[in-house]
Amino acid sequence: DYCTEDRQLKAGEVASCAGCWSMNGKIRVELYTLRSCVHCKALRDFLAGRQVAFDYVDVDLLQGQEKKEILQEVRKYNARCSFPTSVIGDRVVVGFRKEELQEALHFADGIEHD
Repeated sequence: DYCTEDRQLKAGEVASCAGCWSMNGKIRVELYTLRSCVHCKALRDFLAGRQVAFDYVDVDLLQGQEKKEILQEVRKYNARCSFPTSVIGDRVVVGFRKEELQEALHFADGIEHD
């Protein structure tokens, strides 16, 4: 489950709320997801379970020019434009790949750092 404020976001709007996900304050985490994608939900659950703050956009719920602009943004990181696409600091992880995500978030040693 997500925070009670979970809703469709506009481009650049922050989805994390202080009451649910604590800010990691170190690495900016941006997710491009699809509401209908099980891997995208697993990714959000994975990050939320580790109290990692993240911004996300469910691209399939966007329309018109806004959707077009976000898809162009996704292609900058992932030419195939597949989902989920995660931008973690200066790294990009395509798909729900726990090891790559942990490494990018500095959790490679299995310890969640503050």
